[in-house]
Amino acid sequence: MKVENLSENFAQETQIAITGMVEQLRAKPALVLDQLQFDRTAIIVMDLVNGFAKEGPLADERVKRLIPGIGRLLAAASDRKIEMMAFRDCHSKDSKEMRFYPAHCLADEKESDLVDEIKGFRFSHVISKNSTNGFHTTEFQNWLKETRVDTMILVGDCTDLCIQHFAITMQTYLNQHNFEGRIIVPIDLVDTFHLGVHHGDLMNVVSLYQMMSNGIELVQEIQFQ
Repeated sequence: MKVENLSENFAQETQIAITGMVEQLRAKPALVLDQLQFDRTAIIVMDLVNGFAKEGPLADERVKRLIPGIGRLLAAASDRKIEMMAFRDCHSKDSKEMRFYPAHCLADEKESDLVDEIKGFRFSHVISKNSTNGFHTTEFQNWLKETRVDTMILVGDCTDLCIQHFAITMQTYLNQHNFEGRIIVPIDLVDTFHLGVHHGDLMNVVSLYQMMSNGIELVQEIQFQ
């Protein structure tokens, strides 16, 4: 594709496409937590760290607003003895990712810590990652080889980066090996930052649609008592 070859009606056509995507997302149902098999389910919290929620160059209020809802889901999961796992961005000063983003979530600094509101939960693993895609970490790969879990609920940030990268990689892994499994993303428990042309709502819609198109199960919310 050459940018100069884009149609003069590109913006109008895109608006129609986005409207269609939004309609499909709005039609997604809720999911009742108690309908899942608890011992085959895991809640995966992606990057709910200070550096994206509370302080630092990549922190955003949109991410901060996820904290209460994710906390309620973790409490419900804990009551049901559902496995819970968390990833946290954690970089060295010479991390290759710093070529593309401002220095953030450095190891041994507060930015790379999980937010205080979820630190008290018993996570089976808290996995440090040096890229946007936690799937590639050795600790997760080892867990994946041993687990009986076949349903993963993915929450956190950012929808168009760490969430999408992990979800689609996980789904394509299942496809490659013809494994059965569910990767579930609650729309109300993921978000991304809003900055300049990186329009938060637009990036959410496009990313959620891409995940849906690749077999990820989207739900409006997780319901529980």
